[in-house]
Amino acid sequence: MSNKNTTNSSTSVSDILRTIDHSLADTKTALHLLIDDLVQKAVAETEKRIRDHYRKSKISFPDSNDVELVLQDHVNGKRVKLFAPWECEVGEVVRACSDVLLDEKVHEKFSSTDGVVVEVRGWRVGVERRIEELGVESGDVLEVFKSEQEKGQ
Repeated sequence: MSNKNTTNSSTSVSDILRTIDHSLADTKTALHLLIDDLVQKAVAETEKRIRDHYRKSKISFPDSNDVELVLQDHVNGKRVKLFAPWECEVGEVVRACSDVLLDEKVHEKFSSTDGVVVEVRGWRVGVERRIEELGVESGDVLEVFKSEQEKGQ
């Protein structure tokens, strides 16, 4: 009988260890979800602060040093004018890293935050000076990607 009790005890210990193992896995998953949620909230708050900063400092586009772009949404085909402190070529895809330049009017028209440059107007000098005045690096504002056709070539 003592053997039977020992077997029951080891089974119970095994069950307990399995339960602990599952609990640790669940805790790890919960922690990952919590961290992801906190990171998303921090990013959203940072983007909001950047937008508020630009609005409060009354930095307005267009500036005499900016380039006027006409972007076309990939999905719905709508076009929007955008004044930007960087140079692009027709056919490039512009993707915004934040809402600093793509304001609410653009978001109302665009189903996504990127579009194809279909027209460029008013090439101007002093683009780098304008970026320095804004206190950002060009990559902080947006990334410019070649069109998918040009990437493949």
